Amino acid sequence: MSRPGRTVLLAALLSSIGMAEARESTAQSVPRVTVDDVVLSADTVEIGDSFELRMSVSLAPGSVLFLPDSIVAPGFEPLGPATWTVDRDRDIVEVVYPLIAFQVGTVEVPEFEVYAAAREEGVAAGMAQQGALVGRFEDFIDGVQDVPSARLRTVPAQQLWVASVLHVEDVAVGLRPRPPADVAGASIHVWAVLLGTAGLAVLLWAGGGAVLTWRRERAAALAAVTARDEALRALEELWSSGAHADGRLQLFFTRTSDIVRRYVETLERAWGPAWTSTELMRDLQRSPDGGDTDRLSTEMNDAEFVKFGGRRPAADDAEEHWEAVHNWIESRPTTPRDS
Repeated sequence: MSRPGRTVLLAALLSSIGMAEARESTAQSVPRVTVDDVVLSADTVEIGDSFELRMSVSLAPGSVLFLPDSIVAPGFEPLGPATWTVDRDRDIVEVVYPLIAFQVGTVEVPEFEVYAAAREEGVAAGMAQQGALVGRFEDFIDGVQDVPSARLRTVPAQQLWVASVLHVEDVAVGLRPRPPADVAGASIHVWAVLLGTAGLAVLLWAGGGAVLTWRRERAAALAAVTARDEALRALEELWSSGAHADGRLQLFFTRTSDIVRRYVETLERAWGPAWTSTELMRDLQRSPDGGDTDRLSTEMNDAEFVKFGGRRPAADDAEEHWEAVHNWIESRPTTPRDS
């Protein structure tokens, strides 16, 4: 079944079991979720312009949100995956969907569903990380039966007007798109066409390699920035969990070590899960992408002692460890290199 089909089936299932109100016997465990301030960044754009759908989602304490990565409908398409920011003090998630219009006239961003479930259920089902406010949507729709507390809310449809690139003033003075016959003319010079085609082929041949190289480097750079941002987000979620302050030090150091490993593995394709932390740090220090890794190597070594050696540092030491790891990752939006 396709992803849209699975999502529709999921919405119908959750509606049929009482999406809006929980039964009295389970009222304490049902996550409340509300969707507010749903707006488009503009009510009129020109064809080919980008715009955004923005909304604010409020969660009950102890809940986790699941939302689609993108929205697709006639007249527009995603310009990238959804992004969000989290207000942990108020359990509010601010969500932005970047979109681009390609059809003149009224375009509707249709209604769609977002979901919330008890966080402890989402963590147990492997759909969310401990302390996170946003979980993994694909895992949720594939395993909704594992989170019986799940509830949905519908995001209402929004409309905007997509204008033509021709303005009223242009039409008033007689400006019109030229039909193909007017452009080509009734008579075509065959040799001129052949010469132009040959010249275009030479240009494509000469420039094709450079374009492909640029596209590969751009994709690699975007992937590196995405990997860095995901690592920083995971570190922020770990900090918010409070594991460093309530005695869960082995969990805290294990998570920081795992986050560093996942990020470093994106810098070099030859590195992978088979590398020990010591081997990974050794190879990173020898790599042009490594930079100043002395402090990071020390912190990773300390994490190994906590994970496997029974060492239990003070909360202040755990905070310094987290800050050192965070600063190292934040300073390196490094482009991955081919091995």
